[in-house]
Amino acid sequence: MRIVSLQEKETPICKIEKQPFVCRYTYRRARETQLENDIGQDYFSLSIEEDSIIFAVCDGVSLSFCGDVAARFLGDRLLDWLQELPEEREQENIQNSLSSYLKHLTEEGTQVVDSHPLPASVEGLLRDVLEEKRQHGSEAMYMCGRIDVRGDEVRVVLAYQGDSRIRMFGSEGEQTNLLGDTFHTAERWSSKQGCVGGSPAVFVQQWNGSGKINRIVVYSDGLALLDRSASMPSEEELEHFIQQSQQAPTSDDLCLLDIAIEKGR
Repeated sequence: MRIVSLQEKETPICKIEKQPFVCRYTYRRARETQLENDIGQDYFSLSIEEDSIIFAVCDGVSLSFCGDVAARFLGDRLLDWLQELPEEREQENIQNSLSSYLKHLTEEGTQVVDSHPLPASVEGLLRDVLEEKRQHGSEAMYMCGRIDVRGDEVRVVLAYQGDSRIRMFGSEGEQTNLLGDTFHTAERWSSKQGCVGGSPAVFVQQWNGSGKINRIVVYSDGLALLDRSASMPSEEELEHFIQQSQQAPTSDDLCLLDIAIEKGR
């Protein structure tokens, strides 16, 4: 089962239960983007198979050429990479593999950007500015991961660049501190250059039986208000956070994936 966000419309809070996973997701464009009926620059992609789930949340960089293009392209390609990721790989090998893969993607990414049409309504100076940006490529921050459950064994792989949020929870509360100080605004992927601002941050953890992590939540900075919540809110509370975010003067696109591991439920 593969699910992707539609960047031209809103996705309400949806829930999928497929043992051993329970997943919630939502996508909302910024208030101004909705009023102008424009395309959102966030994007998520999600695939749930038997005993495994892979996902990507991408936040297009608005100062680049059409950040929605990089977000959509990268989100789909990251799922392809995660799909083929061998379970036995170690953290350093995964980081090297992803860095190489992201560099390799620049050839196809550049072709996608070069062929991306601008609407006829974009004219004059604005068109000139966008064509200038096109020469420097489209960019996106990303958060992606894979969770495999094999009987009592669970393996989590996370990789990311940028300042979107990844939060981890377990029986002892929030465990996000395990990721360290690895979220930096200057880091992202560029269709022209590959990794910008550093190499991908990679986190790998594997355990048998009860582990530290049973929930992973990923959301873009448009939902930064959720940082105030010490635990994941109910659906009604989550919708309240979303409405607050969209009513703010700095309203931005937002998307969220909330993945719980509920073995033997």
